Amino acid sequence: MVARNPLRPLVPGTRKRESAKNLPVATWNVRTLVEDGKLDNLIYEMERMRVALLGVLETHWKKEQEEAFEREGHVIIHAAREDGQSKVLLIT
Repeated sequence: MVARNPLRPLVPGTRKRESAKNLPVATWNVRTLVEDGKLDNLIYEMERMRVALLGVLETHWKKEQEEAFEREGHVIIHAAREDGQSKVLLIT
């Protein structure tokens, strides 16, 4: 049995996958993402710094907002406690 090369694309014509050893991960305490354009700026900086997985703290988003959605090709997962505290995002 031959091990699969992690840099080989799953489907011809798709971009190469990152090796788990080279997966850039970061966290960012943004203090708030309530203002218009803040999420777009965060995604811009994530792409500029070439971060593949970003944990975002203190978003101050309401619990009622979507729990998962896609923006500019990134999957964004939102989590908050029922009492409205500890709001975080995970962006891939």
